[in-house]
Amino acid sequence: MNVAQVFAEFWDAEKEQAYQYLCEQENLKPDVLKKVLDNYEFTQRLPRQEELTDLPNFKVKLFERENVFSALLAKTRQFIEKFYTGL
Repeated sequence: MNVAQVFAEFWDAEKEQAYQYLCEQENLKPDVLKKVLDNYEFTQRLPRQEELTDLPNFKVKLFERENVFSALLAKTRQFIEKFYTGL
C-alpha cells in the first residue's frame, strides 16, 4: 500500500465516523442523509434547505422549522465541505 491508499482508507473511516455522529447528535435518518450526500456527489451542488425536510427523525414544530432546518443546512454543508470538497 502506498501513502495515498492508506490516507484514503483513513479518510473514509473518518467520514463514516463523522456521518454516524451527525446522525446521532441531530437525530437524523441515516438513509435520508445518505441520499442527500449521494445527490451532492452526483450533481456537485450543495443541498438547499427544502431538500432536508425529511432528515429529522422527529416532527419539527411549525414555529421551529426555520431554525431547525437552517441549522441542519449549515451542518450538512460543513460535512460536505470537510469530507467532499476539502480534499
